[in-house]
Amino acid sequence: MSTTTTNNGYVKLENSEAGFASQTHANLDLIDAASAKIERLGARAPQVGDDSDDGYSIGSRWFYDGKEWACQAATAGAAEWLQIYPATLTPIEEIPNGTRNGTNKTFTLDHTPVGRVAVYYGDENGTVRMAYGTNFTVSGTTITLITFAPNDALGDIFFADYNYVA
Repeated sequence: MSTTTTNNGYVKLENSEAGFASQTHANLDLIDAASAKIERLGARAPQVGDDSDDGYSIGSRWFYDGKEWACQAATAGAAEWLQIYPATLTPIEEIPNGTRNGTNKTFTLDHTPVGRVAVYYGDENGTVRMAYGTNFTVSGTTITLITFAPNDALGDIFFADYNYVA
């Protein structure tokens, strides 16, 4: 009698070659399903809805209008695409524009971010990275803080790192 074991979705036959062809076909289907999808003839730039529900995964590529994007996260309804050609630039420690008075929580970036945005804040006791969606949101060039309102008078630290297309 043959037995099988499963490892990461692949089936390994033991003590028998029976079913070899059907198991090989099933394993190839798994490999094909895990391959990154490529959108070569995009009619537009990728959006948050171009996600795992459409077959995209981390590493998928999208081409449109002489540009190339790579999927950074394929979560349904919240996909993140990073433009990789032409190359993106990464400002280091950009201080967002806006009043830092301890009550204002809306700030403006110099450029529209492409992909993930990292926001850091802190006081004289240290700097902490904020979690997107929990501590802040981004829409266009606007950062809206949820749990922190920087105050220059108290020496608060507040800056953002992100990619943008020059």
